[in-house]
Amino acid sequence: IKADSVHSKDWTLLVGWEPMQVTTVAQSLHEAQRSKVTQDEPGYIRNALKAVEISSKKAQKKANNNDGQQKDAKEALTTNDVDGILSASKTMLDSMIESMLAGEMSRERFEEHFEKAANSIMDFLENNLLPIARKNGDKERVVLCQRTLADYQRYL
Repeated sequence: IKADSVHSKDWTLLVGWEPMQVTTVAQSLHEAQRSKVTQDEPGYIRNALKAVEISSKKAQKKANNNDGQQKDAKEALTTNDVDGILSASKTMLDSMIESMLAGEMSRERFEEHFEKAANSIMDFLENNLLPIARKNGDKERVVLCQRTLADYQRYL
């Protein structure tokens, strides 16, 4: 690395290279926000959806353990986190539709990936966000989750 850093033309590669593995919702949302700020739309979408995946796995694990208490307060999603996740998923689905309409993606491949993505978000809403909103008595969040679920069901 030291030898490569002598020439300024190599600096971008060295600065931009960050080997990492995102393992928590907080890390994933941090990376999503970082990607958004650097105008890396695919990175933003990928990392926001990674937060969905991690949250869903945690909820499934919690359900299997019958543990109703949240053990890690840092993993709680804020309103901004949820908005970011839902915005990224909507952006991803819209870009998939545009790709299919432009002929960049076959209809079969589109349907397969679209259904998988929509089902992932619906699972996140039904098994993570809705139960938490109901438990907290957050009627606005319950309505938001139900409306978003209805939107995704209409998409399918």
